[in-house]
Amino acid sequence: MARRIKERKLKNPAITIIGEGATERYYFTHLKLLNGYNYVCKPRNFAEQNIDDIQRQVERVLADDGIAVCVLYPKVLSSFCVSISSTLL
Repeated sequence: MARRIKERKLKNPAITIIGEGATERYYFTHLKLLNGYNYVCKPRNFAEQNIDDIQRQVERVLADDGIAVCVLYPKVLSSFCVSISSTLL
């Protein structure tokens, strides 16, 4: 009979920044380097994308027990909030 493997939860979940363009990526990359903040800032999270792509990325981060921070323009943000609220209802 095999031993059971106990799963561990992450003590400090990773913070992932998801943005909409190169300017935000530049800003957050340099903040991380200059001030030593601890978050993930990958190039694939800052591509020109639509709401569905952003929502998939947020769901991927949350599925890994991480924290997702979205940096979006106000026009995109309003449609994103409507999209999220319709999926929660």
